[in-house]
Amino acid sequence: MHDYHIPLTIRDEMSILDVINECHKDNWSPVIVIRYEDGRTVVPVFRTYDTAMKFIFRNFGGKKFKKTSGTIGMNKEHLELFTSKGWEVEVMDFPKKFTDRKDASLYVDAFEIPEGFHMPNQGVWE
Repeated sequence: MHDYHIPLTIRDEMSILDVINECHKDNWSPVIVIRYEDGRTVVPVFRTYDTAMKFIFRNFGGKKFKKTSGTIGMNKEHLELFTSKGWEVEVMDFPKKFTDRKDASLYVDAFEIPEGFHMPNQGVWE
């Protein structure tokens, strides 16, 4: 299995078919990131699929986006794909709520998957 799960969402802006046709074909994923006022970009990473999904639901409106949310399963050695972009990685054991915070905001960022890199799991979409 995978060591970590990185939350993804397209917030109903694309269909699952669009995700398959566009994201997979063009090697990118809609990764949720936290941007802090001090300029840091942090990728929230979870040890379980369920906790990652709870993070999405808690911050993006309950189960409203369930069909257009999922995770990328990664192992520890793959996390350097984020840190090489200058992003930080924070392993979270609890699905923290960010919607009420003044020092941070959540964004969906297009994460480009490097050429030749096989993503262990291109997303689990329900």
